Amino acid sequence: MSDNKPKKFGEVFSRGNSSKRSTKSYHRNNDRYSKVDDNASVRSSTSHQNTNKYLQFLEQENTQYKRASSDLQKAHEDLKRECELLKTENENLRKLLDERDAEIFDMSQKLNELHNSKFKHSRFSSIRQNFQNIFQRRKTKEELVKKKILQNEANFRTTLEKMEKDADFKNVPRVLVEAVKVLEAKFMNVIGLYRVSGNYAVVQDMRFHINSNNFEVLRTQKDAHTITGIIKLLFRELEEPMISLKHLDTHIDDSNFLALSQEYQIMQVQKLVGTLQPIHRDTLQFLMKHLNKVIQYQGNQNNAHSLSVVVGACIFYELLSDVDFHQNLAKCTVSNKCIEIMIEDYSAIFEQV
Repeated sequence: MSDNKPKKFGEVFSRGNSSKRSTKSYHRNNDRYSKVDDNASVRSSTSHQNTNKYLQFLEQENTQYKRASSDLQKAHEDLKRECELLKTENENLRKLLDERDAEIFDMSQKLNELHNSKFKHSRFSSIRQNFQNIFQRRKTKEELVKKKILQNEANFRTTLEKMEKDADFKNVPRVLVEAVKVLEAKFMNVIGLYRVSGNYAVVQDMRFHINSNNFEVLRTQKDAHTITGIIKLLFRELEEPMISLKHLDTHIDDSNFLALSQEYQIMQVQKLVGTLQPIHRDTLQFLMKHLNKVIQYQGNQNNAHSLSVVVGACIFYELLSDVDFHQNLAKCTVSNKCIEIMIEDYSAIFEQV
């Protein structure tokens, strides 16, 4: 009986509200799940679209790569054809060159045969044979020098020891002293002194007069460049150079000489001058003192560097058979720098040796 008791109005009302609440929460949950499903479907559709676009892009790249590879293959084939054509042309040119060489060789042989046949039976063949015999019996230069048939010149193409010396400067050649006296008396303001070449024919004519002990031609000469040409010729034609490149190489290290300070360069040049023979040192000192005076005159437009380029080739030289050409060029900068220091710092080099 207790189970069939009538329920209170508040309980019935509360139960109805609870059922309503449960239905509302159910619907809310369903809405939430439906929203999640919609988002997942959107994401899957966008990813599918992106994959499709990427696949399309790859297909386009693949087609472009195929086109480029086909173009490269065509270009490679064209190059192969051109190479084959060049090879064939090269072979044809070689054949033509061989044929021309053979023709030239045949022509030269025929010319020699014709030349020999003409002279063999001509009346000049005996004269020719006699001249050949004379030249074959010709004596060498050494034999002529021993027999004193061929003698050295008095002031040129000889050594400093054999030259005639000046009365005042006993170790200096007379021709150098006479030429310097004339230059310092008349021509120190001439533009381009030592840099301008003199008349070659006049220089050679003066050379023969000086070898004949006629120094008056120097005193009466009116062209300064001819006198400087005599001085340059004197040193250029020495049998032994004033300072050989080998001697320079043994006393000055050309690898770092130009990088040294001016003080150390002067010390190196002092040592070089101190190793020279007395005749060479005195002659070099006389010349450098004169060149130091030359640069004091502004009228000749000279400086120590310009004079070193001109005079350096006459002071420092070696036979071309003994020195490699490229080594000679590399040493020219060092030798010219030494001459420049001797001219510019004359007192520091020679008066303290």
